[in-house]
Amino acid sequence: MKRILIIDDEETIVHFLTRLINMLRCEVLSATDGEKAKEVIKSGRFDLIFLDIRIPGINSYELFNMLDDETKKKVVVFSGDTLSPEIFEFVKKNNLRLLKKPATIEEIKELIDSI
Repeated sequence: MKRILIIDDEETIVHFLTRLINMLRCEVLSATDGEKAKEVIKSGRFDLIFLDIRIPGINSYELFNMLDDETKKKVVVFSGDTLSPEIFEFVKKNNLRLLKKPATIEEIKELIDSI
């Protein structure tokens, strides 16, 4: 079973993604701030991590830098602010995938199917 982590401070997005990913028969964990995300990440390996850039507590850049190299490869930046030069540079520098909010159900399914 695929194990997926959602890190996003918008509870409606967490709820939507959780329901969708559960329907795809994956295990889902979530965190709505950086501190909780740090703890959840310690719970084991993930096949995919949806990472919103703007979260309270430990910011996403710090959180990303705490990850080991293998886990970093599992990160998909999930943001509504895809035009920000800062976000664009972060995605490019770290060779990450970027999924723009709001994502379609089909985009999310394709992403999960690809792992």
